[in-house]
Amino acid sequence: MSGYTEKEKGFSIGWFDENYLQLAPLALITNQESEIIAFASIAPVYDHDVTLSIDLMRHLPNVPNGTMDQLFIRLFEFAGNRDIPASISVWLR
Repeated sequence: MSGYTEKEKGFSIGWFDENYLQLAPLALITNQESEIIAFASIAPVYDHDVTLSIDLMRHLPNVPNGTMDQLFIRLFEFAGNRDIPASISVWLR
C-alpha cells in the first residue's frame, strides 16, 4: 500500500513485512481504480478451522469513513458463512 506513512507498530504476532504477509490470506478493500486501500491479514490458527483470527490491519490515510468497519463486517460474514466464530485480539508490545 503505497502512501502509508505511519511508523510501523510492533504487535504480538506480526508486523508489516511483505514476506510475512505472503504466509496467510488477506482481506482487502479496494477503491474504484482497484487499488488496495485497506487490508487485514488472517493469522494461521491450528484449531481445525474453529477460529478466524485477524492479525495485521492497515488502511491508507484519508480512506472513506467506515472502511475498516466494512472490512470487519465482511470478515465476520465470511466466518459466519463457514460456521467459524471470529475473534479479534490485538496486543501492543
